[in-house]
Amino acid sequence: MDTHGHYFLVFLWQTAGSDLSQVTVLQGQLIESGLVHGYAVLPFVVLVGLAVFRVNAIYTIICTIVAALIITYLHSSPSFGQLGGYLFAGYAPLNR
Repeated sequence: MDTHGHYFLVFLWQTAGSDLSQVTVLQGQLIESGLVHGYAVLPFVVLVGLAVFRVNAIYTIICTIVAALIITYLHSSPSFGQLGGYLFAGYAPLNR
């Protein structure tokens, strides 16, 4: 085994017994905030479903993006300008 593989195994060993309580706390806070909805996983379900059926990668990407855009418009109805801002400048929450 080379040196890089050894370091990876040491890193993997150290993270295997990690305390995941902070992740559970974060998950609870996200759910309580009301900002995360069950239908938000729909693009991921589309991605996995199309991957299982071995659909061409380009079509899979297009369908996943379309599913995400449909969810976006059903949930918040942004203008095309706002959507372009999300895609090209990144998302920034509003300062209220």
